[in-house]
Amino acid sequence: MNDVLEEARRVLNKYWGYADFRPSQIPILEAILSGADTLALLPTGGGKSLCFQVPGLVKGGTTLVISPLIALMKDQTERLRQLKIPAVALHSTLTAERLDFEMERIAAGHFAFVYVAPERLLNPRFQRAIQDCAVNLVAVDEAHCVSQWGYDFRPVYLQIQIVRDWWPSVQMAAFTATATEQVRRDICEKLGLRRPRVIVSSFRRSNLIYAVVPTEDKKAKLLELIRHTRRPVIVYTRNRRKTFEWAEYLRSQGVGATFYHAGLPGHLREQHQTQWLQGQVRVMVATNAFGMGIDKPDVQLVVHVDVPDNPEDYFQEAGRAGRDGRKAYAILLYGPQDPAELQARFAQAFPPQEVIRQVYTTLGRFLGLEPGSARGATFAIDLDGLLREINLPLNTVIASLKLLEKEGYIIWEDEGYIPAQIMFRTSYRHVYEYMLSHPAHQKVLEAILRAYPGVFEEYKTCRFVEVARRSGLSMVEVEKQIRRLSELGILSYEPATDKPRVTFLSPFHQPQDILFTREVYGFLKEMAQRRLQAMLDYLGNNYQCRGRQLLAYFGETDVSDCGDCDVCRTHEKLSFSSADIREAWAQLRKSLTPGVAYKPEVILASMQCAVNRRNLELLRSLVDAGYLRMIDKGLILAS
Repeated sequence: MNDVLEEARRVLNKYWGYADFRPSQIPILEAILSGADTLALLPTGGGKSLCFQVPGLVKGGTTLVISPLIALMKDQTERLRQLKIPAVALHSTLTAERLDFEMERIAAGHFAFVYVAPERLLNPRFQRAIQDCAVNLVAVDEAHCVSQWGYDFRPVYLQIQIVRDWWPSVQMAAFTATATEQVRRDICEKLGLRRPRVIVSSFRRSNLIYAVVPTEDKKAKLLELIRHTRRPVIVYTRNRRKTFEWAEYLRSQGVGATFYHAGLPGHLREQHQTQWLQGQVRVMVATNAFGMGIDKPDVQLVVHVDVPDNPEDYFQEAGRAGRDGRKAYAILLYGPQDPAELQARFAQAFPPQEVIRQVYTTLGRFLGLEPGSARGATFAIDLDGLLREINLPLNTVIASLKLLEKEGYIIWEDEGYIPAQIMFRTSYRHVYEYMLSHPAHQKVLEAILRAYPGVFEEYKTCRFVEVARRSGLSMVEVEKQIRRLSELGILSYEPATDKPRVTFLSPFHQPQDILFTREVYGFLKEMAQRRLQAMLDYLGNNYQCRGRQLLAYFGETDVSDCGDCDVCRTHEKLSFSSADIREAWAQLRKSLTPGVAYKPEVILASMQCAVNRRNLELLRSLVDAGYLRMIDKGLILAS
C-alpha cells in the first residue's frame, strides 16, 4: 500500500503541484487504491474530487464519474483539461453533433474521466460507447441523492446499479459532504456497494466559529459584522430579489458588494462572480445557487440573513468560510419573523397535488406537446413566459417541477449559465486557405487560433470578449461571424445558454395520469418537516455548543465544546458531578411529561430551584448529557 500511495503522491505533485494530501484524504485514498468499494464523507471544501481523480489516474483506463450537477461537471472537466488530463462531461445542453463527436472519443478510450448525469446511463448510445472502453473506477458524487432519507433524493439515482450489469467486478466509490447514519446505510444498499469501507472524516472545523445572533435589525447587525472583518464575505439569502436589495443596501453604506442568483443572465453571473473572486468587491450576496465549484479559501465570514431550510444546507453554506485554516465565522441572524417565514417556505415547497398537475399540464401546453410524446426529449425553457402562462408564483412553479422530478416524470435543471463552445471541423490547412480567400473573416479566425490552442482536437469554451479583444471587433460582430462560420462548416458552434432545461423521462401524460406516491410526496414532506424542526431546534438551543449541535445532527457525538461560539462564550461552564446530574434527572422524570416542552424557569420551579446561573448551568449539563433536548419552544425530556 505504501508504494501505491507514493505513486498517488507523485501523480498529485505532477498534475496539481501539491507535495502531499490532506490528512482527511489519506484514509479515503488508501481504501480506493486497495480496490475496496468505498463510501467517503468529506465536508465541503475537503478536496473530495482529488480522492477519485488521483486514484483514477493511478489505476489507468477510464474513470466514470456520475454527478447530478451540470455546473460541477463543467467546472471539474475544464480544470482537468487545463492540467492536460483528457476529460469530458455529457449533459443536456450539448448538441447532437457534439454528443456524436464525444461518444466516438469515449468508445476509443480517449478520456481518463467521463462525467455524466445518472439518466445518461440509460441511453443506449452511451451504453455502447462506455462499454467499449476500459472503465476501472465508477465514482458517484453527491451520493446522498440516492437515499429517500437524504435531503435531495433523486429517483434516477436508483438506476446507477446498472453499471454492475456492465462490469460485474468494477470498483465503486461514493462521495457526499453530509449524511446521517441512516443515509449512509441507504447509500451502501441502493448503490450495491460490496463490503464497503465507510470513511467518515470529522466534520469539525476548529477554525470556524458558529453563532446565532437574535436581532430585530438585520441590516444594522450585518453592517456591523462586515465592518469588523477585512477579508471576503458571503451573505446568503433565500430570495433572488433580496440578493439585489441587500447588495444595494451595503453599497449605499460604502461597502463593496455584488449579488448572484440562478435567474441572473449568464454574462452578469460570470461578471459578478469574477469581481468577487478577484477582490474588486469584498462581499457577495447570493442565494444557495452560489458556491458550487467556487474555490476561494480566504472567506472570513459567512452570514445567513435568512434561516436555511435544513441543517444540511446550513452546514454546507457555512463551511465555505475559512478553508485556508485561518479563523473564520459563520453567523446566522435570527429575527422574530423567521419561524413564520420558515413555515411559509415549507408550505411553498410542497404545493397541493392539483397545483403540481396544473404546472405539468401547462408546461406541456407551453411546449406544444401531445400526450404520449417527448419521452427522452430535452427543452430549454423561457421561464418568464412559462410563469405568465401558469400565473402562479415562481417558488410554487419551481417546487412543483422539483417534485415532478422526484416522482420520476421529468428532470429539471436550472443551474444556469453554460458558456459557448467551439471546435474547428476542418484541418488547419483548410482554415488557412479559407482565411486567404475570405479576408472578412481573417481577424476573427486568427483571434480564435491564438486564444484557443487545441481547438482542432476538442471543443473549447469560447469567450466572445476575449476574441473581440484580440480581433479588434465588437462582441456582436464576433458572434455574427462565428455563427456564419458554423453555417459554412468551418467550425462547430454551441451557443451559450442560461435557460433552465426540462427533460421528459416518460411520455407526456394526461393530468389524471400523474400519480403521487406515499414513498415520495408524503415521505419527503415528512422528512422536510423533521429537518425544518431540527433547524428551529438549533436556533433555540442556547444551552449546547453550536458546533456540537451540528456535529451531533450528523452522528458525530464524541466531541468537546468549541469554546468560541455564542453559547460557549455566554456560558462559562460550571462543573457538576455525575451524582448531581443523576439526582436532577431522577427529579425531572417524576415532574415532567414526555413530549411536552417547558421553559427553563418552569423546569427549575418543578425542582424547587431558583433561577440563577448555577441552576441554569445544571440544565445545560443535562442537555449535554443527553437527558434533556432543546427545541425552539423550550426543553423536553430526551426520548
